[in-house]
Amino acid sequence: MPVGSLEQHGPHLPVSTDSVIASEVSRMVAEQNGYLLMPVIAYGVSYEHAPLFNASTSPDSLSRMISDLCGSLYGSGICNIIIINGHHGNMEALGRLERLVKDSTGNGGGPAVRVFHYWRYMQRQQELGHAGFAETSMMLAISAGSVRMDLAQKGLVTDGMPPERVREISELAKRSFPEATGNGVWGDPAGATAEAGRRLLGESADGISVACAEWLGGSAAQAG
Repeated sequence: MPVGSLEQHGPHLPVSTDSVIASEVSRMVAEQNGYLLMPVIAYGVSYEHAPLFNASTSPDSLSRMISDLCGSLYGSGICNIIIINGHHGNMEALGRLERLVKDSTGNGGGPAVRVFHYWRYMQRQQELGHAGFAETSMMLAISAGSVRMDLAQKGLVTDGMPPERVREISELAKRSFPEATGNGVWGDPAGATAEAGRRLLGESADGISVACAEWLGGSAAQAG
């Protein structure tokens, strides 16, 4: 089950970028492993991008909706649910899921749920940024026609900054991404390529596939 967001991604990427990337990584993982692929949940928690464009839901609403969906899938006989997240702002909501799913299904029952944040399976997690090199490259690999490189702008680049300053900016970005970055872009999309995007997507999908196999193998062993 991919989960994304609808929010500004600079002047050169579509607002659906997080949802598109989460969907593609999920498709790759599903095809590699023979899993059922669900439609993307395209709305996430992106209030920090205001006053730039965002179409957001609250963390409570997002976690409750996904919990309800997990309970419904369990009623249809699906016992293991993998959620692939494409947006940092969703992490709080997704962190509540295991408890919520158990509470909603009652008696400690319900499906086993595991959340994967796809960027954590890229070999260089710090490359992700926001509308920078990594996301732009992945979008070029997935949907080149939706990328306007002629409009691409360099945003906040933290290379060379002291770690404490980067942490300060990161905390500010959680409250106001435009204030932290200036133009809503974290990183530099210059030099982005579809080839690099395919590499990053492959790293994420391969890493998540390995983690899923380990998780499901452990679940099967416990069940046995």
